[in-house]
Amino acid sequence: MIENVSPHYFTVACGPEETLEEWYTNLKEDVGVTATQSKEDARQQYKDAIKPFRNPKDWEKWLKNWKEAMAVAQLKEVPDSTDAALWTKDFFTTVMPFAKL
Repeated sequence: MIENVSPHYFTVACGPEETLEEWYTNLKEDVGVTATQSKEDARQQYKDAIKPFRNPKDWEKWLKNWKEAMAVAQLKEVPDSTDAALWTKDFFTTVMPFAKL
């Protein structure tokens, strides 16, 4: 299995005395996404999802994207998605222009 690993990752993340499990943990830390970055990505996805859409025909697509962004944001505990007063305001601000039609 080790022969399948890029020499760069092997030398960067694994000391000769480390186990495969330790190496894997080190490798994951070196190339993985941090919890902070993951949360920031979820926050940005949420912010993108609450941008107003232009065409009422896009409602179902927008709603699907919003639901997915909310689920990820809530999982990552993005504050705007966990506070019902905040996310309902965002939601209605986005959909009100079309609700009046």
